[in-house]
Amino acid sequence: MDKNDIQVGSDLELKTAAKDDFVAVADWFVGIKLVSASQVSKFVRQWAGPNIVYPCTANQLALHIRTGQYHSFVLNQHTNIIGFGQIQMIKGRAHLARLAINPNFRGRGLARRLLSELIENAQQQIDLKEVSLFVYSENTIAIACYEKFGFAESATPTGINAVAGCRFMTLRC
Repeated sequence: MDKNDIQVGSDLELKTAAKDDFVAVADWFVGIKLVSASQVSKFVRQWAGPNIVYPCTANQLALHIRTGQYHSFVLNQHTNIIGFGQIQMIKGRAHLARLAINPNFRGRGLARRLLSELIENAQQQIDLKEVSLFVYSENTIAIACYEKFGFAESATPTGINAVAGCRFMTLRC
């Protein structure tokens, strides 16, 4: 089977991300060929957040995404990394971050599978009441995906630092 022939119902598995996975995922964002450096910088910021400065290396991105209170996961099929996402547990809520599908597999409904797997993982850990995430307002493709999944824009709760230019979205469980 060609690596680009993965189907939504196939044998995908969510696993805790290993050190090498961070570099592989970060490579999705370092080697991007867009029209200008500013477009690449914007693209990296949309995924990695405001603390990443472009140009960056895969190792720099990998180091950054390993830090913090997040649990990192990859969605795999055999040796192919299909997706990446992080979960931070906050008072009965699972906050999702750095959600991405491998560019070779986008447009196949795999983001829905990644979201489902991450939420299921969180539900196994706590009595989950809500799932939240931030998404940059200009990232219309991601916003449409999250809305289709059932997320809705919400006010950022007290005690959570709002990210400039981002929408705070939630899903009630």
